[in-house]
Amino acid sequence: MRSQLRRDEENGKANDRRVDDQINALRSTVLSSMTSRQAAFDQRRVEAVDKFWINVSELRSLKSLLLFTQTLKMDEVMRRAAAKNSDGEAMRSFLTMIWKMYKLDKFKNFNTADTERPFLSPLTWATYIVYHQVLYFPLMQISLGRLGAGFEAMKDSTDLLNSVAEALPHRKDYLEIFGSASFSYVIDELEQLLLDQIVMMVGGQDANQQSLEQAKNIIAAVSQQATIVDPKLRALVPEAVRRDQE
Repeated sequence: MRSQLRRDEENGKANDRRVDDQINALRSTVLSSMTSRQAAFDQRRVEAVDKFWINVSELRSLKSLLLFTQTLKMDEVMRRAAAKNSDGEAMRSFLTMIWKMYKLDKFKNFNTADTERPFLSPLTWATYIVYHQVLYFPLMQISLGRLGAGFEAMKDSTDLLNSVAEALPHRKDYLEIFGSASFSYVIDELEQLLLDQIVMMVGGQDANQQSLEQAKNIIAAVSQQATIVDPKLRALVPEAVRRDQE
């Protein structure tokens, strides 16, 4: 009787060990898989940051155009370029010369870093979008101006200013006072903010609630800019092809 109990006890212990071994093996497999996936994700993030910063570096070449246009009264330049006379023709030729001098053709089909977005922190991406739009602002002025439709078609910069203010809240009053003329002074701050976010992200610092909230506000401001149709642009559309809003 006792020997039977001992055998049953030993068999029970052996069975427990087998179960423990199976659980440990399963745990090791899961942990190994998780570690492999995390390592793969970390590697992909490093690649994303590399590609992303190459994109930012290409965009940075537009800073010189931004600085140049800030020395001009662009509203007046675009107004004169829209004139259907010799003065307008001369101004459009001037803007075409600027376009060629800064080799702006390469930016007509410039790809944003959309494919890297899943591997970037929300605030990094939101800051990048604002940085991108500020640098594209003078390019759009030159592009529309040289076509002779600039002054009427160029959208008011209020929404873009709001986006910049969300990214750089300490500059809100400055932006309100100087408007788009402030872009050449805040572009370096936007670039530094972008770099700081990348360093934090690569260093493993996860987004906190404050940065998530700021990113959400920036994206909301950017969306507002993208979705509102400028009445001045609508006014250029011939009535025969308009679809009236009910």
